[in-house]
Order: sequence, then C-alpha cells, then structure tokens
Amino acid sequence: MIDKSNDICRKKLLDEEIEEKIWLLSTIIDSSPDISIFVLDKEYNYLFFNQKYKDIMKSIGRNNIEIGMNALNAIYEDEDRNKLKKSFDKSLGGEPFDTIDQYKNEKLNGFFWRNYFAPLRSKKDEVIGLTCFVLNITDRKIAEIENEKILKEKNMILKELQEKNEMLKILSETDDLTGLKNKKYILDRIEMQIAKSNRYDYVFSIIVIDIDKFKKINDNYGHLIGDEVLETLGKKIKNSLRKVDEVGRFGGEEFIVLLPHINKEDGFKVAEKIRKNIADLQWGFEVRITISSGVAQYSNETKESLINRADKKLYEAKKSGRNKTEV
Repeated sequence: MIDKSNDICRKKLLDEEIEEKIWLLSTIIDSSPDISIFVLDKEYNYLFFNQKYKDIMKSIGRNNIEIGMNALNAIYEDEDRNKLKKSFDKSLGGEPFDTIDQYKNEKLNGFFWRNYFAPLRSKKDEVIGLTCFVLNITDRKIAEIENEKILKEKNMILKELQEKNEMLKILSETDDLTGLKNKKYILDRIEMQIAKSNRYDYVFSIIVIDIDKFKKINDNYGHLIGDEVLETLGKKIKNSLRKVDEVGRFGGEEFIVLLPHINKEDGFKVAEKIRKNIADLQWGFEVRITISSGVAQYSNETKESLINRADKKLYEAKKSGRNKTEV
C-alpha cells in the first residue's frame, strides 16, 4: 500500500516537472519579440505555435487558429497557400532550408519574411512533422534595397563621370579639324618612345610631312576647301600606316608620323608609300596636291633635336622640287 502511494507521488511529481518544463519552454518561446514559431504534423496540422505567430495570424484576420487546425486552411490566397505547401513538403522530405518570401495577402503585402523550415523528428529519427521559424526582415530588406539603389545610382554616376573624363581626355588629345592626334599628344608619344628606346635599345623613326603649296589652295579655293584637304590627307596618312604607328597634326599643314621599331631606311619606304597614295588622290578641282617629307631615326637625343633633323630633311625635299622624300 505504501509502495503504491509512493508510485503515485512520484508520478505526480514527474507530471508536475514535465508540466513546468513545458511551461518554461513555452514562456521562453513566447518571450521572443521577433521570431514567430509554429510546428506542424505531416498533415500540416498545428501542433504548436507561439504568441508572436498568433499575433501575425490575427493581423490578417485569422483570429480562430487553434491546435489541430490545418495550417493551409488558415491561408486565404491560393498563391500563398501553394508557396507554403511546397515549403512544407520540402521540409517533410527531411531537408532543412530557408527562404525569403513576400505574400499576396493584402495585410502582409510589402513585408519581407525570412522562413527557416526544419523537419521534426521522433526519437527513432523519423520525420513526424516540421518546425518553422519566421522573422520579419522588412526593415533590413528595404535598407538593402535602398543601399543597392544608392550603389547602383552611384555606379551610374561614376560610369558617367568616367565616360566624360575619357571623352575630355580624347578631346584634349585630338585635333579638332582633322580628328588626328594633336601636337601635344604626338610630342608626348615621341618622349615616351625615346624613354623606351634608351631603356630597351630599339630603333624608331619619325616622318615630318608638309603639304606642298598649301597657301595657294587656300588663296584660290578658300579656307573651307583647305580644311577639307587637311582632313582628307590626315585620313589618307593614317590609313597608310600600321596599327602601332601614330600620326598627329603638328600645326598648319604639317603632320608628324611616329614609327616604332622602324629604322630610317624602312621609314623612307613608309614615307614614299604615303606620298604616292596622296599624289594619286582625285580632287574636285584642277590643282594637284602633293606632299614633301623628311625622315629621321632616333639617335640618343632630345625630341627637339630629332624633329629638327627631320625638318631639315623635309626642307631639302622642298628645295629639290617638292613631292619628294628625303632621309
């Protein structure tokens, strides 16, 4: 009789201990200010939900959810119901995962929810349901979207500035009339070639080109025709060169060609090619347009000295009858 009485007392104490632990667990779960929790069996029926989840369901008009009720029946919108069912089934398949979702329900629309789904397992490790933790991350998500928007706008502005800076750089290096590189650019490039030649010991040459009797063209046909001649000849010179070669307008009717890895003998051949190409051009007026050129190969000197030597060869060509190349 005493043993039976002791068993009853022990069972009562055990029940009270279990009840206290359940109460403690529920209190801890309900004290979470942000996380909503619900637990379902394999038929999607509620086994448990905390107060935060209950509050969310009340906010969408479901005041009557209770343990044993089917969770899918608590959702009005078909799209939301289908989305949740897919997540429930995936979790019941034994795979924990998380999602970031928005719902069609008008009370939930505009909110972002992070859902963490995990299978609920028995002591035998069998899936008997699922647990879902739900967190409203709307403020964080909106901040992320705003930051992405700001970053995108910033990148667009930076790209626009880069494009404008690139355009300004191109304009600062370009001759307005011919579209060729300008005097400053070509002088800088010659300076760079001098530095490379001194360091790596390779040759390069330049060609100074001048249009023969250009003043007569301006005087007889006007400056507009003169400008057209300069532009056409600039294109013809450029098209006569390799991709690595460079040409710039040096001023007036004078051009400079930069020929990397070319000695004066090969430079002469390039100059002659240019001269013949220009001499063959057909114009809409009777005057034949020709050029004279001077070629010089770099020889451990300043760019001014190199250009002066090419200039002297140019004027030798002029004195000997024009439409010639001197080296």
